[in-house]
Amino acid sequence: MPSFLSNAVTVILVGAGAFLLFAAVLSFWKFERLMQMARAAEGERPLPPRDAFLVRIAARLAVGVRSGPFAVAVLEPAGAGPAPADLSDRLAAGLRRNRDEVLALEGGRFGLVVAAPAAGALGAFARLQPALPVPLRIGAAAFPESGETAAALLEAAEEALEAEAGPGLRARPENLLSPEPAEEEPPPGEMIDPVTGILRRDRLDSAARKFIARALRGHPSVAVLWLDLAGIERVNAQYGRPAGDALLRRLGETLNRCVRETDLIGRTDGSGAVAVLVCGADEALRVARRLIAEVIDVPVEVGASRVRAAANAGLAVGPDHGVTWSALSANAGRALQRSRRDGRNRAALFDPATAQRPRRAAQATDQDVF
Repeated sequence: MPSFLSNAVTVILVGAGAFLLFAAVLSFWKFERLMQMARAAEGERPLPPRDAFLVRIAARLAVGVRSGPFAVAVLEPAGAGPAPADLSDRLAAGLRRNRDEVLALEGGRFGLVVAAPAAGALGAFARLQPALPVPLRIGAAAFPESGETAAALLEAAEEALEAEAGPGLRARPENLLSPEPAEEEPPPGEMIDPVTGILRRDRLDSAARKFIARALRGHPSVAVLWLDLAGIERVNAQYGRPAGDALLRRLGETLNRCVRETDLIGRTDGSGAVAVLVCGADEALRVARRLIAEVIDVPVEVGASRVRAAANAGLAVGPDHGVTWSALSANAGRALQRSRRDGRNRAALFDPATAQRPRRAAQATDQDVF
């Protein structure tokens, strides 16, 4: 009897494996047929742009070539701008070669496929806008959160684009950052801060909570990095608000350049920003020191003056320093205060032992900008 059961289990497993293999081969064959038809159609009569974009999305969904989560976006200039061909070239220059794609659609729109999870795609979209001469309306959808077919993903992105008339990023479903049920969200609007080009402060808490929960389910550690520019009030008073905004813009550009697309970056109140990194303490400290070095390296030109920023960073790493956004954020803030006491342009890792000692709150001074 045991031998019979063993043989039956073996037959079932072999049959299941054969079925899965057959399904994979059939799916890949269908995909190849679709691509052959598309190529043949392009040779005789070009496909309509929207259909051609659907083929590009379908290529990402094919069994055997699917490489992981990705995002689909539909872009539309929110005003008069350069010729579509020129704008297409500028968009392509801001994407990663051989990984992301851009295709001109009807009506002056463009379709984008970005090979990154939803949070990383937000960073990619934010990096595009500063290099373009015209504001963009962007509707985005993520695989698999927003759908699992090419048509569903494109329709979700198009619906998001039509959500509002103003420039900015919209997402479908309600929260592009997570497949989990969305919390009570503010009315639909821009997700990207117009000054820094990173996630808006009122979107950060919800995104960071979900990002950290997901990260700790699949990775051994996650770091919260607070980065703060000192003396912005003095710069605004001496040189005017545009000078402070220029420093904040430099901060956002540095974060977008130095932080991986799979991590999360957002603006905080005042003169700071936060990066949530999927890494351990050593790597997070290296990232913090590089960010500080790049922020202070190049001064900002304000009329005839050159304004240079000073920066400090504080870090907390979960699960050692907490397992929630609120705990890790609070402890990173304490580390930031300690780095300020140590001097300008420093980074500090949260130390539970030090945090228990009584101390005076650190005060940022005008001398932090030089």
